[in-house]
Amino acid sequence: MISAEPIIIIDSVLSQIGVSRVISVDDKNKLFPDISDILGYLQIVGAGELEHLLAPFPGLFARDPEILGQRVQAFWVEQNDESKRAFLEKIALGSGSKAAEVAADAAAVESLPVLFQSWDFLAMGLPQWRASAQDIFKESESRKTMILFDEDLSDQGGSQIEGLTLIKETLAVTHEEQVMCCLLSHKYHMPTLHDDWRRVCDDNGFLEHRVIIIPKDLLIDSPCDFAALIKLASVSQYYTTLKARIQEISTNSLTVASEK
Repeated sequence: MISAEPIIIIDSVLSQIGVSRVISVDDKNKLFPDISDILGYLQIVGAGELEHLLAPFPGLFARDPEILGQRVQAFWVEQNDESKRAFLEKIALGSGSKAAEVAADAAAVESLPVLFQSWDFLAMGLPQWRASAQDIFKESESRKTMILFDEDLSDQGGSQIEGLTLIKETLAVTHEEQVMCCLLSHKYHMPTLHDDWRRVCDDNGFLEHRVIIIPKDLLIDSPCDFAALIKLASVSQYYTTLKARIQEISTNSLTVASEK
């Protein structure tokens, strides 16, 4: 359940800078992962841990992988959305980074439409983006747009760094006053975010004020921190412009002073 606070933060800053819409490009833009993905993630968990993990779901655990797969598939079909989310969250608690990615992806698909409900939010996968990108770029000339790119789009035929390529393509043909890009990915985390941001920008030739990295797991752990990074993405270009203007004024002042 998303509280009102991050929504208020996002609404306030996006309205101040004149954003008209927000777009998410993610190969997980569906409410839940495929059952085949879930079964694949369960295979990486040791039997002892898996038994403990599935204890809240009576009759689900089996040591035989084939029987386990049959039970999980039957269980999944019978669950409502709330129960499916609870199951994914339990997997994330017990089975390491891969399962945490599943939960983060599910949280993103569920949370983003709520957080950006006032901003003509559009979720699309890689094929839809490829078909629509040129129209979106053209429309951004009159509709200021924020785009959230996932990095790994391999589930839909892209590469594991496809999002970086899409950002590069977007920055090359759009104006910074009209398009803001965020890299929303489970590959990055708050303790190393600043270093990762500089490295990603340096490695890909991105202007730092045009791309902000946002850890996807914030949508589970701290939606307010997610909102704070959206705010940073929104105001960073203005900070850069202001800094350049201050430097220009300072230089001009020194020139005038030296001429006297």
